[in-house]
Amino acid sequence: MADELTYSTIVFDKVHGSRPQVRKEEDPIYADVKTEKSDAPIPEAAASGTSEKNSPGFSPPKPAIVCLGVLCALILSVSVALCVYFSVTTHLINTDVMHELELLRDNQSSLITEYQGLKMLYANLTTETEMLESDVKNLSTDYQMLKNAYRNLTAEARAMNWTLERIFQFSNFPVDQWCPLKNSHTQVRECKPCLLHWMLFNSKCYLFSDGNQWNTWSNSRKNCLMSGADLVVIDSKEEQEFINSHSLSYYDKWHGYWIGLMTEDGTRRWVNGAPLTEEYWNPNFGQHSSCVLTNSSSNPLESWKSASCYMHNRWICESNTLIIQN
Repeated sequence: MADELTYSTIVFDKVHGSRPQVRKEEDPIYADVKTEKSDAPIPEAAASGTSEKNSPGFSPPKPAIVCLGVLCALILSVSVALCVYFSVTTHLINTDVMHELELLRDNQSSLITEYQGLKMLYANLTTETEMLESDVKNLSTDYQMLKNAYRNLTAEARAMNWTLERIFQFSNFPVDQWCPLKNSHTQVRECKPCLLHWMLFNSKCYLFSDGNQWNTWSNSRKNCLMSGADLVVIDSKEEQEFINSHSLSYYDKWHGYWIGLMTEDGTRRWVNGAPLTEEYWNPNFGQHSSCVLTNSSSNPLESWKSASCYMHNRWICESNTLIIQN
């Protein structure tokens, strides 16, 4: 193989006296140096590149410049394209935004108009509601008045029917006894709930025979029927207490007032056919006889006793009132 050349730079310093001087670069001196250790060839480009780089007029290779220029051109193109893209996109977005803004403004105007209309409608409805509430209040008042009037008319109708039924119980109604003249000049009559000497209690009239009237059970009942009444039927504790408080006591414990209770077919029943539900027997007397009388007692709930129907006693008549007192 041919001997290779190795270049090296040798610089010689010049000494002028003892004063140091600044080292200056000298032009390289090339010498041919042969080496025997390396057999590998040194590329010409490397050799020439080393010499070119160390030479004062070095310039980069042209391919690198071209690549750099192409890269710059590409970057510039991309930048311009991006700028154009973003500009167009921004313009389109701004256009859409402005369009949407106009639509929103139009919608806002429409909504404001509708709001004003709804506000007026609400005000009108509020006024109408207040008027309706006032009408309802007035109607409620009128309804209550009509309800009260209806209740009064119903009560009056019931009272009139009651009076008519009571009058129809008589074959010949004694007008002068029940409805005496209030004013002889005007011939105005005023009807009473009960006849003279009769007692009123819970829409019933009661007559207690006086001390001089004594009779059997059947004759006592006939006397009551002649007055449009019947022997008393006791169906409540309050009625028993009322009767006991108005019964006159007798000098013995055997007599008293006949009541409308008797035994018929082995069963005690009231004269109106009602079964016996309330009982106020005197425990000191038996219940073997058919007819029943009551006597004044310190305990009004223990004043009944049975007695022979032919025994003479006073009696108590009971009838409905002619009119109902509210």
